[in-house]
Amino acid sequence: MLLLVLLTRTGKADSAISEDAFATDPMVLDAGKVDGTPLAMPDWPFPALEQGVAHGTILRFVVESQAGSRNWLLLNTVENARLVARMADDPDAVPAMFWIDESRPRVHVDKPTVFRLYEQNIGPLTPMIADRLIKALEVYPPDWIESAFEEAVAYNRRNWRYIARILENWEADGPPGRTGR
Repeated sequence: MLLLVLLTRTGKADSAISEDAFATDPMVLDAGKVDGTPLAMPDWPFPALEQGVAHGTILRFVVESQAGSRNWLLLNTVENARLVARMADDPDAVPAMFWIDESRPRVHVDKPTVFRLYEQNIGPLTPMIADRLIKALEVYPPDWIESAFEEAVAYNRRNWRYIARILENWEADGPPGRTGR
């Protein structure tokens, strides 16, 4: 919720904020304090930020140049998704505010790994599940696995067996609305 406030405080939904600026904003730091103490929750605000990215409320993209990289956050609107896609496709379309140095930046969307998807949508990652996810990555394309997670969540069937069955069915019949692998 705080990110929504910070991103929209200018009155524009297309306002971006760097992840570093978000994490050090006094309002965000105050919100992370444990009631009754001056201490913030461990790793605050990153777990909440990850949930926002996983749920699709927040669009995180990475700008890289010779000097390093910086994560940026936007509200995930149709216009903002188009902006990020345009910047990823055409480095000349990257506005000056995102440049890190004088070299032309590269932009890409920060997509969650299959491990992060599991933790955010199903539950804690155990060593056995991690092995199953690694094996699934060897057999199925990553976008299939991501789509299978989405389908499992949509049907509120949050377990690996259900996701594995979806992937097996798609391997046999092909994923719905898609052509082959």
